[in-house]
Amino acid sequence: MSLNYANVYNQMTWSQAKANPGFSDSIQGPDTYSLANNFNYSLTGANCVYATEGELLPLATLTIDLQAVTDFFNDPLVMTRVYCLQISSLYTNLVIKPTNSNPLLWFFGSATDQLSVFADSSFTYNSTNYGTVASGASSLDLYNPSTSVTVGYKIAIIGGTGAVPSPTATPVPTASLPPPTSTVVPATPTPTPSPSYFVTPTPTDTPAPT
Repeated sequence: MSLNYANVYNQMTWSQAKANPGFSDSIQGPDTYSLANNFNYSLTGANCVYATEGELLPLATLTIDLQAVTDFFNDPLVMTRVYCLQISSLYTNLVIKPTNSNPLLWFFGSATDQLSVFADSSFTYNSTNYGTVASGASSLDLYNPSTSVTVGYKIAIIGGTGAVPSPTATPVPTASLPPPTSTVVPATPTPTPSPSYFVTPTPTDTPAPT
């Protein structure tokens, strides 16, 4: 199944007020700080999404190998790049980290780094630049560090399979020119000689004297 649209959107909106006794409150806002990626999949190479949810028992680990997962239609996904990740945790903290044996580093600084998503919170990583997924570097672990509480999780990852497509050049529009027109230049008339009113007499032979 091919991805034909993706939008990753984070927004924070606020308004502040200060009381002025006897006068109207001073108001700041509403203000908004938003981050969004609208993916043009034909240019960036984002063409698939992996998403799942579930629960992990105390101290349990779920390994997600992005070269060995399936989409919602049970079609296999072999990702070669990743762009965005969103993950949320319920009931207790959840740890996401590269696996020990097949680590996908991506936004992690090293294979030993990890990120804790606190209970009832979420984390989003959002980029139009991709991280490389390859054999030996394709897996993330979700880990429940609690010894007594089951953790609920939901995760979605936007990625790409195959080679990154080359951007298609946008054709340069051709200038629209009006149709050519012919200009007829009238021919210059040949002047007609004016009639002569002076007749030159034709000379006659003078008879020779006898």
